[in-house]
Amino acid sequence: MMLILFCISCAEEDISGRPISQSDIWNCYNDSEWSDVKVKDELIGKWKWIYTENFWTPNEGWNTENENTVIEFLNDSSLQISVNSVLMGTTKWSVKPQDGELYGLELDSTITALLHGRILICGEILEFNNSYIDGSDNFFKKYN
Repeated sequence: MMLILFCISCAEEDISGRPISQSDIWNCYNDSEWSDVKVKDELIGKWKWIYTENFWTPNEGWNTENENTVIEFLNDSSLQISVNSVLMGTTKWSVKPQDGELYGLELDSTITALLHGRILICGEILEFNNSYIDGSDNFFKKYN
């Protein structure tokens, strides 16, 4: 019985902490050459929110406020936001230069604050890095 409970708890994704350190995601992101087209191609698909950290309270991330939020970036330059599999909204999006040689999103509507900031991608982890202007950093994981 104990083994079954242990295995069930292993299936739950741990979102109690930052999924990757800020220095590690920067190093990983900078290991690749990026363009607006490459960033757009990497974003296409579904991303599940996993963690938010506010500039004013570093290392004290919020772990559940956006639980079950999924952002789907579509090839037609639209995106959909769903919470608990319920569509909450859609908008058009494009990748634009932001803060030097980095990239961010330009949205047709202010659909959510989760997508503000510089885009950093490392494998299955996506960060919208907004703490450099006193905002929140929002982390997503590629969702299948």
